[in-house]
Amino acid sequence: MTAVAPRIALAAALACGCARTPPILTFHSVAGGGDDAFTISRAELGADLDWLAAHGFHAVTLCDALDAADGGRALPDQPIVLTFDDGYADAFSVALPELRARGMVATFFLVADWVAPDEAHRRRVVEGGVARDYLTVHEARALAEAGNELGAHALTHRELRGATPDALRDETAGARAKLAALFGRTPATFAYPGNSVDGPARDAVRAAGYRGAVAGRHGYGLRWDLFRAGMYRGDGPSRLAALLGELDP
Repeated sequence: MTAVAPRIALAAALACGCARTPPILTFHSVAGGGDDAFTISRAELGADLDWLAAHGFHAVTLCDALDAADGGRALPDQPIVLTFDDGYADAFSVALPELRARGMVATFFLVADWVAPDEAHRRRVVEGGVARDYLTVHEARALAEAGNELGAHALTHRELRGATPDALRDETAGARAKLAALFGRTPATFAYPGNSVDGPARDAVRAAGYRGAVAGRHGYGLRWDLFRAGMYRGDGPSRLAALLGELDP
């Protein structure tokens, strides 16, 4: 197969103001034990990453992409932004080794109230008989030390569309302040929980000082509601090919 540039329609949908960002993909849990659409296997993630590498894509963080959009950074050929939502513990135990093995980086969006100070206080949620663990501060720091970006996924993961002004401040500015206190670095990017965004939510994210935000298929391609495509259980390289416009010669 021969790598080709992402289709113009996709690039236009990913516009960042007057500039453009690379394609943005979303993952959630990897090998987390669930059988829901948001949980992919380690083998699936590895296959996706191998496909991207084989077709000439180079992973960059969302901040890297925003730097380039602002004219302050050059990106490699065929850049792509990989994002992981919610802050599952498998981001550290599974996703990080898979990324490292291929020299790739990603942006991990953390729910501020779900990051535990230590193992003894780790957040665990049992749904449908499946226990899901979330990151500790130590694990999240390890992600950042490996060159990955830590972004905010709100304070409590509540949907922001229709939220009160006080709730919007808590979920945006409050999350930013809490994550800054935990890690000694202020998150620059934001992901809307459930991709739930409206005008007031977008304004709150801007007012909180974030450089940009992602909003899934509900995004309009502006800096604070960038479009990104979700990767789900069973998608694999065939979906990547369709999303990114890779074709057989």
